[in-house]
Amino acid sequence: MTQERPGSTARGPQHVMMKLQIYNTSPHFGKGIVSIMMLVRQGSSLRAACAQMGLSYSKAWRLLKSAEADLGIPLLDTQKGGTKRAGSTLTPQGEELLDRYLAFEKEAREAVFAAFEKHFKADDAFQK
Repeated sequence: MTQERPGSTARGPQHVMMKLQIYNTSPHFGKGIVSIMMLVRQGSSLRAACAQMGLSYSKAWRLLKSAEADLGIPLLDTQKGGTKRAGSTLTPQGEELLDRYLAFEKEAREAVFAAFEKHFKADDAFQK
């Protein structure tokens, strides 16, 4: 006998979640790094990006440095100095990687959702 959660009328899987990371030896480049990089691309400093995400600056810095070491490319350029000169920007390699990752993620997500629809939503086998 199948049990449903109280208040639920759905039977069988109704949702799918995908976690996507790219790496060479250790999975450091995924949702967190992508979010940081997108905020920096939009003009936020690394510190501001961390604040928006509720992430400590030191943890973000460690994540970025680990990803750079694993991928073998610099992701962020940082300028130290006074308020006029300080800031962060994506390196050209970071820009390219982010663009490719976002395109790859979009394509992968579309494929995963299509497969989920095919295998779990195409018929109402779970509704019987």
